[in-house]
This record gives sequence, C-alpha cells and structure tokens, in this order.
Amino acid sequence: MLTVFLLLGGWFFFAMLRQFDEMVQLIQMMGQTDQLKEMNLNTRVIDPLLHDLSIVLVIVMPALTMRVFAEEKAHWHLRIAADRADSHRRNCRR
Repeated sequence: MLTVFLLLGGWFFFAMLRQFDEMVQLIQMMGQTDQLKEMNLNTRVIDPLLHDLSIVLVIVMPALTMRVFAEEKAHWHLRIAADRADSHRRNCRR
C-alpha cells in the first residue's frame, strides 16, 4: 500500500510540474514578463500536491491498517501479545 501511495505521489508531482513548465513556457513565448514574476513553484505545484496527497493518504491509511490487523488476526500475534502482557502483569504483582 505504501508503494501505491508513493507511485501516486510521484505521478501527481511530475504531472503538476509538467503543467507548471508548460505554463511558464507559454508565458515566456507571449512575452508577458509581469505574469512570469507571479509564477511561483510553491503555490502552483507544492501546495496542490500536498493537498492531493493528504486526500490519497486518507484513503490509503485505513486500507493499510485493515491489512495489518487482518494479518495479525490470521497469525494470532495480537493474542500472543495480550497473553504475554497479562502474564507479565501477574508476575509483577507477586
């Protein structure tokens, strides 16, 4: 699941960066240097990227945690950890 998140993040980044580059080239060809000064990589690429990645993370994180809990349940790791914690507490009371 982390791989999916990283692939989507990379795809979003390069798509937005390509769009930003095309806008800068278009503005340069038109000779509008006033608008070129207003073009900022942070506001045009990074801010939207972080917003999009936060939405993707909201979707990916529950899927990731559900998978981890399913694997733990299948392998009885949670049961073993709970049993060890109970036995540790009992031994400490003595």
